Amino acid sequence: MKLKKYLVFVCLFSIQSFSLFTKDSVKKDYVKQVISGRIEEAKKTGILDLSKLQLKKLDALNELLGRNDKKIKEIRLDFNKIKKIKRDDLNKFRNLQHLDLSNNKIKELDKGCFFSLKKLKVLDLSNNKIKNIPSNILAKQSRLVNLDLSDNSIKILNKEWFRNLKDLEKVNLADNKITHIPATLFKRNKKLKEIYLKGNKVERLKAGFGGKDFRFMVKDLKDDSDVLNMWG
Repeated sequence: MKLKKYLVFVCLFSIQSFSLFTKDSVKKDYVKQVISGRIEEAKKTGILDLSKLQLKKLDALNELLGRNDKKIKEIRLDFNKIKKIKRDDLNKFRNLQHLDLSNNKIKELDKGCFFSLKKLKVLDLSNNKIKNIPSNILAKQSRLVNLDLSDNSIKILNKEWFRNLKDLEKVNLADNKITHIPATLFKRNKKLKEIYLKGNKVERLKAGFGGKDFRFMVKDLKDDSDVLNMWG
């Protein structure tokens, strides 16, 4: 009797395990098919939309792309479950101009993960879990115009992030944990027009930096009564 119960248990366990494994395999195959189809579509439109696919890694993207694709100029990877951007994840997209990685779970960015994206103009990393960023992460992005780092956990700003961004016009740093804005942070960004800082813990802001008046660049603090006395 005990043997029969044991055999029944083993059979049920095996069936459930096989069922779970099968579902997982089918899901992976389906995602690969979707990515493959969207890559082919992107070669015509220039836009690769991989949002809302529950992707955790970008390995399948590299595997299916197979080679550098010069036609893809925009990639949408928002609303996935990506935790890390590795050095080689995006190095095949040499002509990429717009990259949306918002609304993921990104905690880590490898040192050279954006190095090959020299034509990038828009980078959206908002609503992730980023605390630390390598100092030279954007060393090759001289054409970047719009940078969104809002809704993360950044505490300290490194002026090296912005040093080579000569075309930068807009930077969003809202809703982080920033307490200090270095006076020379944007000294090299001569084209900068808009800065967003709301939702941080900045206690004091310098009135001017780099020969320009900082107050006219900060767009989201002007009507906030809590920060009327922040300007130094």
